[in-house]
Amino acid sequence: FKKVLKPGMTVLDVGANIGYFSVLAAGLVGNSGRVHAFEPAPPCFAQLQKNLAAFSWARAHSSAVGDELGTARFHFSEQGNQTGWGSLLSQDKASTEETMVPVVRLDDWAREQAIGRIEFIKMDVEGAEWDALQGARRVLIEAKPKLLCEIHHPEQTQEIRDLLAQHG
Repeated sequence: FKKVLKPGMTVLDVGANIGYFSVLAAGLVGNSGRVHAFEPAPPCFAQLQKNLAAFSWARAHSSAVGDELGTARFHFSEQGNQTGWGSLLSQDKASTEETMVPVVRLDDWAREQAIGRIEFIKMDVEGAEWDALQGARRVLIEAKPKLLCEIHHPEQTQEIRDLLAQHG
């Protein structure tokens, strides 16, 4: 982050959890920059808001990011102490707690919010990377942001690389 993020940049933290990377980004881009942190899990979102409170140029968004606008079922980790491992993808465990969460497409969100530039996206969405990137095709083409993306399913690595290459 220190090598890439500079004052004045606009950063998206998709799958922000409690905001560790959001806070780092806010400190690095300074008050001339912007940070938008997306987190659908209610317990994580509450802590994210608290952690970003000192940075007026950073905003927490209580939503997941995907390829369709609407709502989706969010599956919490079966390990209750691992709040960051929740996902829009089913973990195939009958005992897993679930909740419905709003979902935004980054393309729609950026247009509606009149976000003119996005220089960096950090994405950690526990297996829903493909869907999140599908909903960000226009952002990828027009903004050409640097992207730090955890790929939860290694079998999708080449598919995701191809998508990113296709969009420059």
